[in-house]
Amino acid sequence: MAYSMGSQNKPVAEGYGNTLRHRSMAANQGERLVLVYTTLVNQLMQAQGYMERHMWAAKGETVGRCLDIFTCLQSSLDHDRGGSIAGNLDELYRYCMLRLLQASRSNEPAIIAEIVHLVKTLKSAWDEIV
Repeated sequence: MAYSMGSQNKPVAEGYGNTLRHRSMAANQGERLVLVYTTLVNQLMQAQGYMERHMWAAKGETVGRCLDIFTCLQSSLDHDRGGSIAGNLDELYRYCMLRLLQASRSNEPAIIAEIVHLVKTLKSAWDEIV
């Protein structure tokens, strides 16, 4: 893991990274999806906070990470086996990305709150499944 926490904390960071890798490898597909949704919610909330504090560079970087996560979620959809559910998720992810871009351009934290609500709803559904 490529965390830079200073030389004295390097073993701690490596241990944390190893634990996350191990947990991710051991998790089933649903559990991994819950972790992705959790990460996405956290990143969205960070972007919202940066926006509210007028920290534009940090907001931009975090919005970029969120867009990357949505893109990964989209690309992981199996439209052949997932049918209409995959199609609906694809549309929802597109909508969230569009709204996120609008929020970033207009600096409207309320739009990010809307996206957070949508992702939390998906996460809750998967929490019940896994």
